[in-house]
Amino acid sequence: MNTFTTTIAKRIANSKNRFWEPADFDRSPSRVLHVLGEMVEAGELRRIRRGLYWRGTATPLGMSPPPAEAVLAKVVGKVGVGPSGLSAAHLLRLSTQVPRLPEYAVPVRVPENLPGMIVRSRAARWKRRDAKLRPTEIAFLEVLDSWSNIIEVSDGEATKTLRRLLARGDLRPAALQAAAGTEPIQVQRRLEALLVGVP
Repeated sequence: MNTFTTTIAKRIANSKNRFWEPADFDRSPSRVLHVLGEMVEAGELRRIRRGLYWRGTATPLGMSPPPAEAVLAKVVGKVGVGPSGLSAAHLLRLSTQVPRLPEYAVPVRVPENLPGMIVRSRAARWKRRDAKLRPTEIAFLEVLDSWSNIIEVSDGEATKTLRRLLARGDLRPAALQAAAGTEPIQVQRRLEALLVGVP
């Protein structure tokens, strides 16, 4: 093992729970990728996608994977990203079902090759990003969009739960209204009905 390889390997081996990319090293990307590939084969790194690697905790089954939220934050950022589908309904306590894979909505085109999750593009709903919606607020809009497909409780109970979240300040009505302009019409109508009487 040459000095170049040893330097990179030691630096990575001394890390834990962080991502690595060729840009992290002041060397030729192709040479760095070669070393990273060798470390993946040796079980010292986990490849997430092209050019992105993870150093977690070594286990008998290999390197532990990164949290799905961390991968999304690294690849698409945090603004306008939040739970979708059953993940959204579960977060808001509208369903007891836990999806086999976590589901997320992102305000960009769906990134390719993201393991361990389902990602849905909401690129056309760009006001979510402009309004800087929080994950819970994204989940709220996703539930309004897929209402009949993911809610386990009755419509009346779901409405009460969502109004309670709005009333106690867990959700920001002004931010939701600011984002509503690029949401589907059924989402806009359901949001408008839920906001009646909410200060």
